[in-house]
Amino acid sequence: MLQQAVDLAEESVSLSDGYYRPWFVYFHCALVHWSRFESCGEVDDIDRAIECAQKATQDQNYEKRWDCYRLLAQVLLLRYDRLHRIQDLSDSLSAASEGQSKCRPGDTNAQANILWMVGKASYGMYHNMPSIELLHKIRGAFLQASQQMEDNQASKALVLNDLGNVYTQLFRHEAKPDQLQKAIDAYKEALSILEALSGDENHSHIFMVSGALGSVMSERFSHWQSDADIESSIRYYRISLSQIDNRNPRFRIRAANMCYALTLRFRHKKNLDDLREARRLVISALEGPVSLNNEQRADLTMHVADTYQVAYEVTGDLSDLKDAIKYYDKAKAIQGSFGSSSQRGLREINKGVALSIFASATRDLTVYEAREKAYLEALSILEESDPFHSTAVHNYARLIYDRYSQKLGADASLREDARRALEKYESITRMNVFPAFSRISAGSIAAKIANDELKDPVRARDNILISLDLLPEAILMHETRLKQLQYIRRHQYVPGVVASLSLSAGDSPSTVIQRLETGRAFIWDRIQGRPTQLEVLEAEHPDLAAKFNTLQQRVFQKSRSSSQLNRMDLASVSLHDETRMQSHYDADAYRRVLEEIRTLPGFSSFLKIPDSPADIQACATDSPIIFINATKYRSDAIVITKDEVCHIPLPSFGQEEIMPAIRRFRTALYYFGSAENHTQALYEYEIVMKMLWETAAKPVLSGIDWSKYKCGPSGKPRVIWVSTGWISILPIHAAGDFTTSNSTSEGIRRQNEPRCVHDIAVSSYTNSLKSLSFIKQVTEIRKKSQPSQKPKQQALVIAMATTPGFGPDGNLDVQPETTAIENMLSPNFETNILMQPDSTAMKKNIHPETTILHFACHARADESDPSRSAIMLQDNQKMPPPFSVRTLLNLNLRSCELVYLSACESGVSKDPKLRDEGIHIAGGFHIAGVSHVISTWWKVSDSISAELAGLFYERLNGSASTSASGFDMATAPDALYDAVKEMRKRSVHPMFWGAFIHSGP
Repeated sequence: MLQQAVDLAEESVSLSDGYYRPWFVYFHCALVHWSRFESCGEVDDIDRAIECAQKATQDQNYEKRWDCYRLLAQVLLLRYDRLHRIQDLSDSLSAASEGQSKCRPGDTNAQANILWMVGKASYGMYHNMPSIELLHKIRGAFLQASQQMEDNQASKALVLNDLGNVYTQLFRHEAKPDQLQKAIDAYKEALSILEALSGDENHSHIFMVSGALGSVMSERFSHWQSDADIESSIRYYRISLSQIDNRNPRFRIRAANMCYALTLRFRHKKNLDDLREARRLVISALEGPVSLNNEQRADLTMHVADTYQVAYEVTGDLSDLKDAIKYYDKAKAIQGSFGSSSQRGLREINKGVALSIFASATRDLTVYEAREKAYLEALSILEESDPFHSTAVHNYARLIYDRYSQKLGADASLREDARRALEKYESITRMNVFPAFSRISAGSIAAKIANDELKDPVRARDNILISLDLLPEAILMHETRLKQLQYIRRHQYVPGVVASLSLSAGDSPSTVIQRLETGRAFIWDRIQGRPTQLEVLEAEHPDLAAKFNTLQQRVFQKSRSSSQLNRMDLASVSLHDETRMQSHYDADAYRRVLEEIRTLPGFSSFLKIPDSPADIQACATDSPIIFINATKYRSDAIVITKDEVCHIPLPSFGQEEIMPAIRRFRTALYYFGSAENHTQALYEYEIVMKMLWETAAKPVLSGIDWSKYKCGPSGKPRVIWVSTGWISILPIHAAGDFTTSNSTSEGIRRQNEPRCVHDIAVSSYTNSLKSLSFIKQVTEIRKKSQPSQKPKQQALVIAMATTPGFGPDGNLDVQPETTAIENMLSPNFETNILMQPDSTAMKKNIHPETTILHFACHARADESDPSRSAIMLQDNQKMPPPFSVRTLLNLNLRSCELVYLSACESGVSKDPKLRDEGIHIAGGFHIAGVSHVISTWWKVSDSISAELAGLFYERLNGSASTSASGFDMATAPDALYDAVKEMRKRSVHPMFWGAFIHSGP
């Protein structure tokens, strides 16, 4: 039938001489050749269509010559799409512009159709020279054209399809979520028009628009991971393929797009049937009768390879990797050295990834060599401006670093590998195309190589400082607290390594402290009752904030899979240049938006390292502050005193000593609650405390000139500890040699020597100088705001004798403790004892006059999210627990001066990788405004808790001389010290009193 139509059209053309409407026969001859081109894909047909359309425009008597120019512009664009001749694009735009001049004034239909062609030709120009300004003009042209056309025209549906394409492209530039929705709306309106016009779903334009809808749905899925989006994408792609097979020239591109969507769904749901279907479609396109050039055949062959490689994620079958490598080699043989450098480079990258996995599984050196060859070839093919060049650099750096670290080769070659890996990783730290967390890892590896292999501590320090600078961006770019905590865990080593390498490079201890401070307590510093910078940005600049949120999520989503060896993001599944360039665009756009935000007033430090206190020695006016830092590089104490900042090397306190001590300490805690293992727990504890005393606490405290500090009511000076990293698991305040009895000759000789930290100083803790400064400021504000005649102050005591969910073993004997507290407080305080309250009742009983809060109950530290650590009240079984750290952040307790937590695990975070953050129950009370908190690191017996609480309040009551209430809360650390001292006199084992700590100014 189509051939007959062509024959008749050509016969009409041959008879047209002298015909009074020559445009008519040429116009329709062009149309039938266009139709046959759409069906068969022969270039001769589109050439003939262009020739006929050109002759149609030459009929001066035709009053609608604009329509002939529209047709000419359209068929020129078709040939451009097939052959990519830039001249066709230019000629199409010229034809459309000429058509505009032929439109009669007031003929909105003609103007709309020609404006559509101007937009289409301009869109082609945009793809050759991307410009956001041009893209907005094209959007305006398509939008105006669609509004001027009547609904009963198929051309309106096609304009809406093009409008959807432009909205999708705008989203890739500007990252505004509503642009994707506008694209979807445009496509759906186009479908609605076409279905109404055709009366069924078999119109070719319906298949085209369905394919576009499938594309935008897969795009939205890649950013927000909605099941509905990927299912919709595949459904629309199926429609686009439903009435064509591999004999249709459009089958190739639609099959490739379907392959992409099926691969996305496989990544999401791990159903191998998706990959099998994707592979069948692509192989069908390869084996079909439609003529394909070598680049197209190579691209489809790469799709097949990718499906095998991705399948390995589930199957773990090395034969899948072998098949992937085989098809990558086939693609190379087909394409040779011709075609897109981006495509050829990507082929070698993906092949290298397959070889990497194969090498890791087999440790075959010949596979390592083949892997290196693939990456080197990719680097030789790709220009530095190519978005895949950075991926090749990263993968090659990882290859040579793996070979160096695994000692796969002779010494000389390993040293060369180290040097080259260092250069590559240093280049990665400067590549904005990589997300911050990837560049942090690159800086860390570069620092390790520079320090260990090159023995260059300055270069090592400079590299790890890059990681430190990127830390806020890597952590705070994520909206949810859980995601932020995940990345804090991932990079928790960075601040400590910065301190170690800075000291090795000869930097001053004060500089080291400044750097150490900037990389710690990220969450704590940002939840002190103030809105985050992003929240302020959302309030003041909502459009920019929305754009930033989308871009940061996009960069994260794009990089998440490629950060894992077996999850390489195989970008070759798309045949469109704009999609292939997307990761590059995203990274550049994200960086530009970040810079734009930082130019706004008040946002110069957005996602940057915050300033640490300018005068760090001012923090140590009343007591020295000691940072203990130990990494794989070195161990040191950095001591801040009122006169200087110095560092004390701790050579015997390395990680090889610390990690066994931590394991032993955890064993002691585990055994401590078991009657049959109780003695073993005490023994293990003593061993750890002795090691901690001899290798860390004693050398540090011995190096401080205590004569420069006043003693408190306890007769001892104070010290404030700041532990970093893994050391924070160990209770350095309780360190001491408790293994030698005073009755032995050795004990008598050493009786006057300090044997533990408690013999030298009163200990307190803080998680950072910034948090200490915050608490001091709150305390000063409270003092200044207090009236001269204060009302009688209140103490609220919360006691839980039984705890829902804990069973009989969780019952507490709280009566002795509450009685002792009431007796000590009653002369000066109005004491309110709440038995078995829920969180609502407890909060209702906190008043502005509440100065002391005391909890005699259980607490639970949450390992996955410390902000859900909670005090176990009557309603503790609700999820999330109602009285958690999160709850505390919303309370205003700035009138409260002291919280006593006679509750286990209330002073620590269970996750060792989050201890630097200070996110625990005690920390939550500080953020809420409480100055002094007494808390516990581990569970001790009810009798010990009651005894210590009574002793504490008794000593605190002895400070009546400086407070109108009879209590000076500033003496809380001394009161705890004296209470512990009394228990030591009573020969209470150190593991019982060591659990209690003070935090605050």
